[in-house]
Amino acid sequence: MTQKDIGKSFTYYGWVVLPDRKLSLNLQFAILRDHDGQTLQLRFTKPIPKDLTSEAPVIVRGTLVLRPEEDRRPEILGSYELEVDNIRYFNTVKFKLPFKHSDAPSVSLETRLRYRYLDLRYDGRFMRLRSSILHDFRRWLSDENFHEIETPLLFKSTPEGAREFLVPTRRQGEFYALPQSPQQYKQLLMAAGFQKYFQFAKCFRDEDLRADRQPEFTQVFMFPTSMLRNI
Repeated sequence: MTQKDIGKSFTYYGWVVLPDRKLSLNLQFAILRDHDGQTLQLRFTKPIPKDLTSEAPVIVRGTLVLRPEEDRRPEILGSYELEVDNIRYFNTVKFKLPFKHSDAPSVSLETRLRYRYLDLRYDGRFMRLRSSILHDFRRWLSDENFHEIETPLLFKSTPEGAREFLVPTRRQGEFYALPQSPQQYKQLLMAAGFQKYFQFAKCFRDEDLRADRQPEFTQVFMFPTSMLRNI
């Protein structure tokens, strides 16, 4: 949004966050938040629908205006707000949410994991950051003439290393094992003469949980450079 957009009509999508109190009957405010965490202040000169609740998914159409100079806080809500002409909501929240967006940082990890959909809605920046890193990594390796190779998830059981997760089959007494690492495939590809390749390999290890250990993780594997990193 720039100065050139002031006075123009826009349509925005997101989740609405209603304030805890009303300023007046003729002027009310709310916050619109999108999936990237960006926020925009909404100004209502008409009463907000009574059945509209916080965290309801909405479509808002209105005119972009410049906030009063004394209220501009670019680091929080920016310098612009939307004067709402029409608001349409797809659904309403009919129960009290376990925690609000503003309370998320102080909520226990157990509660956040139990209501993971809310946790990700409020703060999904790390997932987007991971996606961006993998994208840049793939692009860089491709520019360096590496080839991405996908290896199977179902493999034969091996006696060495950590305990494996076993996957039973319909045939009695026969099963597959989930790979602990791409080592066996690496040896096969080396013998086949592959010079430069990489993969984002899913690895599974049936071990007791610790702070630095989990049953499933992704391993970035490169050859000929012997580099293993957990992400």
